[in-house]
Amino acid sequence: LSELSQFNYPTDVVYSPKRRHRICGSIAQTAKFKPKMVSISHSEQLEDFKAALKAKGVTEMPDILVGAEGMIEVARHADCEATVTGIVGCAGLPPTVEAIKAGKDICLANKETLIA
Repeated sequence: LSELSQFNYPTDVVYSPKRRHRICGSIAQTAKFKPKMVSISHSEQLEDFKAALKAKGVTEMPDILVGAEGMIEVARHADCEATVTGIVGCAGLPPTVEAIKAGKDICLANKETLIA
């Protein structure tokens, strides 16, 4: 997302934040980019995630999905033209496959999905 902010190109962001221990950075990114949809790793993060977004001044909450199914929904979202996958390990394979099935351009940011 930091690369995306360097361009003056109209973009809509739909994304899945990093793992559980990186959720703080995801809150800042969600507040900055105002995605339509976000997927978080674990359901026990949901209320804290929403509260942190409100504390950052986010008034229009994105759709917040949870877990592997959430990652898949984000990856194949109807408004996405391209899906960037950088999920560590083979966990990135299902969302990538579903994005391909949905006709999305794929931008791989990890090697595991490529070789799996």
